[in-house]
Amino acid sequence: MIELVAHNPPNQTSGIGRYYRELYRHLKDRVDVRMAFPYFLPLNNRFTILRNFPLGVIDHQDGNITHFTQIMGCAQMHWNPIHPAIATVHDLGILVCKEDLELFNNLDLKILSLQIRGLKLMDALCVNSEYTRASLVDKVGIPEEKIRFVQLGVDTTNFRPISGARELVAEKYGFKFDPSTFYLIYVGSELPRKNVFMLLKALQTLSNNRYSVELLKIGGPGGTRWRERTLTQIDRLALSQKVHLFDIVSEDDLPLFYNSADLAVTPSLLEGGFAWLAMEAMACKKPVAASDMAQIPIEAQQCVSLFPARDQEALVSAIKRFLDDPDYSEDLAEKGYRLIHEKKYSWEATADAMVGLYQNFG
Repeated sequence: MIELVAHNPPNQTSGIGRYYRELYRHLKDRVDVRMAFPYFLPLNNRFTILRNFPLGVIDHQDGNITHFTQIMGCAQMHWNPIHPAIATVHDLGILVCKEDLELFNNLDLKILSLQIRGLKLMDALCVNSEYTRASLVDKVGIPEEKIRFVQLGVDTTNFRPISGARELVAEKYGFKFDPSTFYLIYVGSELPRKNVFMLLKALQTLSNNRYSVELLKIGGPGGTRWRERTLTQIDRLALSQKVHLFDIVSEDDLPLFYNSADLAVTPSLLEGGFAWLAMEAMACKKPVAASDMAQIPIEAQQCVSLFPARDQEALVSAIKRFLDDPDYSEDLAEKGYRLIHEKKYSWEATADAMVGLYQNFG
């Protein structure tokens, strides 16, 4: 039996929430698996800090393989170790991205350190990028042989080319597209690591150079603090008519927005694996401009326009090429679409690889 542990409710709209749901959905026909949840000290709902210290896994049975699907919750291994245990490490945050320090106070840092040290007590770790694997070895001291790479997937039955997408978005969300405008799409939070401010500054530069370009920003901010900052930046850059915020978009509707855009941009300073924004856009046959920290695999780099993650001028130049050269856009879109299908970046392949990892402990 596999105990797939969700530290937070799996119906949340975060990337980790989606990872949990998709992994469970594709594992349940392959192995004996159940959704598992931690239990906490009393009053954890009143004092949320207590949720950083799970006491164990509800209804855990000795001999089951316990798979923690994120770093949070791994601190349990210090006071209630269970074996065999596996943890998925999506990224190492502040250990590799200095901008993430804004997210934490001193207490938060101590709690995070406790969770990361819990990784050392796992029987195996799963990562979604070779960069995270190398970071675990270099920054945490995890033996390389304990780390297994498992590629993330994309649901190509949902993320696909859709005709008439703009009309459907207009009908459902009341947004009217201007046929003369070039639309960028960014899907994700507004946390510092996501580098949204650099994208906004690039948009301002393009607008000042008389390009008719606007941004569709999809997804919640990740916290009130970050939305307030984003709104301040939009106002300061005079972009209120050029940035359109869509916080709540269902997974069923998300492909409509990809299909409505002209270019997907992922400016991230840190991604745990092949960025879903890039994968989903490719599956929708849309071109992608991505930072060199978006963890685009080597075989996929010919299908995207890569730019240095902290180089605003390079981002502007990358977008301008798409604006100026429709044939280039069409060529990259076609290459990306073929790559997703030929390389089988699917959740089925992800689940198969995970089963292989479990079998080491069966």
